[in-house]
Amino acid sequence: LYTDMGGYDDDFNHKYDKSRMDLVPKSDLLQYAGGDTDAAYRVYASMRSDLLDNRRLAVFYSKLLKPASVAFQWMEEVGVEVDVPYLQSLE
Repeated sequence: LYTDMGGYDDDFNHKYDKSRMDLVPKSDLLQYAGGDTDAAYRVYASMRSDLLDNRRLAVFYSKLLKPASVAFQWMEEVGVEVDVPYLQSLE
């Protein structure tokens, strides 16, 4: 929707198993990672103007979406304690 980069990683996806990125040669990984970075930047540039033009969207992003993404990043890094017996009781 925001870039014309669709399919830039098709060759990479056919060549490598993404569950074993540690086996990908750095020369191929650099092109793949660079493509992801480029695509993310292009989406940011496009969406930023949309965000700044719409106050409700800006408030949603700054008050809910960004703080939630920080919380999810923290959870991914440090983990989450799960009450297994309670979880099993919900089944």
